[in-house]
Amino acid sequence: MNVGDGFYHYHRSWNDDLTMPFAALPSYIRQVQGGDKLERPVQQLLAERQQLISDYRELLATDEDRAAFDQMISLAHRVFPYVEGHKFYCEHWYTNLFFNKIREFGALLCDHGFFAKEEDVFHLTHYELKSAIVDLMQSWSAGSPPRGPAHWPPIVAERAAAIAAWAKNDTPPALGPVPDIIDDPAIVMLWGITRESLDAWLKSEDDGDSKELKGFAASRGVVEGIARVVKSADEIGRLKDGDILVCQVTNPTWSPVFRKIAAAVSDIGGSMSHAAIVAREYGLPAVVGTGSATRRIKDGQRLRVDGDRGIVTLLD
Repeated sequence: MNVGDGFYHYHRSWNDDLTMPFAALPSYIRQVQGGDKLERPVQQLLAERQQLISDYRELLATDEDRAAFDQMISLAHRVFPYVEGHKFYCEHWYTNLFFNKIREFGALLCDHGFFAKEEDVFHLTHYELKSAIVDLMQSWSAGSPPRGPAHWPPIVAERAAAIAAWAKNDTPPALGPVPDIIDDPAIVMLWGITRESLDAWLKSEDDGDSKELKGFAASRGVVEGIARVVKSADEIGRLKDGDILVCQVTNPTWSPVFRKIAAAVSDIGGSMSHAAIVAREYGLPAVVGTGSATRRIKDGQRLRVDGDRGIVTLLD
């Protein structure tokens, strides 16, 4: 597993970066010491799932509709295990192996003075990486020093500085004209992007004095607590028991911290987003798809999270 979705080189695997599992261990230890069971109530969840299926099926008026519903439910049960398998084997496992191989080459270039640290290799483009390989091989064949130590450090330094500068800028909620209708189920359910939510996000840019943020009512319940704004996996260790997680988006490897937090709030996400699903499994209130939570909420601020109405209130 990675500390992110696995798409980027800085999403390190748990084998390389133990931040995520270690951040969750103290909470698990305290629960065991207190006599709590850590096993998931699988049979109860399966029974609840079957009840939901039955309830929605009864709402359908015709045998034809019920037959189509049964077919889609059966397809979903068959397909979704492969969806999760794809995420592990492709996004997490394969990309982690690939990026670690690039790191090994970066370490080799470091040994020959191309740049200061192995991670600098990720500042090179695909074609530049090929050029560095050719340079190194030609220097070995000719018995002469490679040109890399003089050529690459200024380029790496310039790009690192540019990335650091870009990271300080807030990105707009949307680029270009907003579509009149957004009806793609995946975009709506996974990311919480609708015409109404985009309008609200764009309006929130000019609504900084409001004490309320609105999003999707992702998991029921109301709780008050201290906000912990977490923008990357590197900050997971700052979460304390009872904190309210405020983040841009979560992914499957963040699941262990849901035993520690009291509620979750995200910038992005719909009813079927990771944060929403895991919050429901753990029985935590959650409001997702607020658009601006990490920008509007200050770390350490006291909040009320209303997962029934999809409202987050800033209490101080």
